[in-house]
Amino acid sequence: MHHSSVSRNQPRYPGAILAAAAITASALFVIQYTLAGSDVVTLRYILAALIMGGAALIAGRAAGERALVHPPDPASLVLAGLAALSIWPVAWWLMDLTNTLLEDAVGRLPLPQPVINLPDSLLGLDLQPAAYEIGVVFAVVLIPLAGAWLWWGLALPELVRLLGGRRGIWAAGALAGVFWALSSPQDITPAMPWGLSSLGGYILVGCVAAWSAALARSAWAGFAAQFMFAYASLAWTDDLFHELGRKAHWDLDWLTVNLLGVFVAAVLLQAIRYREAQSPRPVPQTARGPARLALPLAITIAALAIMAALDIDARRNETADPAAASSQPAQQGDEQSQQP
Repeated sequence: MHHSSVSRNQPRYPGAILAAAAITASALFVIQYTLAGSDVVTLRYILAALIMGGAALIAGRAAGERALVHPPDPASLVLAGLAALSIWPVAWWLMDLTNTLLEDAVGRLPLPQPVINLPDSLLGLDLQPAAYEIGVVFAVVLIPLAGAWLWWGLALPELVRLLGGRRGIWAAGALAGVFWALSSPQDITPAMPWGLSSLGGYILVGCVAAWSAALARSAWAGFAAQFMFAYASLAWTDDLFHELGRKAHWDLDWLTVNLLGVFVAAVLLQAIRYREAQSPRPVPQTARGPARLALPLAITIAALAIMAALDIDARRNETADPAAASSQPAQQGDEQSQQP
């Protein structure tokens, strides 16, 4: 992020951006959960993009803050995307492991609905033939773009001011992961993962995106990381689980992929740090104030508790009909292989 802008643009109401982000995530969770059993697909994506973008606009203006969209060195954008791609199999391994543990402890989730089988329409237009392509455009480009404006352009610098540099960056990555788990469209495939089992993987990717944006001093680097993770998840997850999905989570092949992914991501982030170190970097003025996080954290924890309760309840209900259930991440990959 551009730290000189952080020091110049002190917020009018510290904490307002984070509170708006927490409220937005909670509202999107309610909307996605309410529409999960419906045939409407495109509307879910449109609502997610509009609400996130609107929240960023309103929060930025209310707090007297400008989004930090300073374009980084183009190579840093590429490096950020490659770092997210390196961590992509690790995130899916973590999500699949979490889902397996939840299956053993509680039960399996119901099968998601394939988008190509849903009679999607909006304002009288039949969108069913293009449902898959519309989902890709929103999940890969439009929603990450709106999310980058809110998280890496506004929330990240706010957290750095409140908590300091390193703690603020880690907190931004973790909260972004929670945001994605709450706001993703539910019960459809192919789609980005949702629910309790997706939380750990999203937090991991969120931390990579947060460090990419912070080291490159631009929200665009965070967007590049989100973009690449979303693209890989929709395009290659079926191939990943075809090769490794039948192996135990502690199998040497999985562990090798994970170790290499973490190592490569760390090297790429250091490369971003080195490239951006060539230009002056003013030290930001931090106004440490963890108390400002009380309201956003309370809202986020409440939303997470509700999501966890609903997730566990759905798994318990599905246990009565185990033949209709399947592991979410592995099943999602299998469904993607059937898409055009």
